[in-house]
Amino acid sequence: MPLYGVIIGRLGSGETVSPHGARRKVDFGAALIWIAGIAAYHALAKWAPQFGSALPTLAATFALAWLSRPPTAAGASALAQSRG
Repeated sequence: MPLYGVIIGRLGSGETVSPHGARRKVDFGAALIWIAGIAAYHALAKWAPQFGSALPTLAATFALAWLSRPPTAAGASALAQSRG
């Protein structure tokens, strides 16, 4: 669940999609959010099982990833850029 939250939260960040052969940089902010989400998932399952762990972790990682997105390039999303 944490990985899905990060991926969905970072969609539409405005970054251009690189070609298949290009090297990609590791986004350490997104990786840190993902690892924190894993820790939260296991902590919630142990200390607050009445709330569940999947949906709260998904919501938290989505919100953190959305708030920490890189700024958009000229206001266009990555989807709009890909359509030309």
